[in-house]
Amino acid sequence: MLRFTSSCSEEDLQLIVQNLTDQRKDCLSQQRDSVNQTMQAAAMGSITQLLTCTLVAVHLYLLRPPSPH
Repeated sequence: MLRFTSSCSEEDLQLIVQNLTDQRKDCLSQQRDSVNQTMQAAAMGSITQLLTCTLVAVHLYLLRPPSPH
């Protein structure tokens, strides 16, 4: 066990630990937000790509020459 010989009181140490814990929580929550934004952007990109492909397919289908009957 480490012994502190400085002038830090028990309350000071608890405050320091609390601050570090809060900072870590903030950092984790920012990382989580960043990951969520990245996932949303990727999902939107996929949806846009899918819609574009569908529209092109429908457009080409409508442009095809009529089948002879």
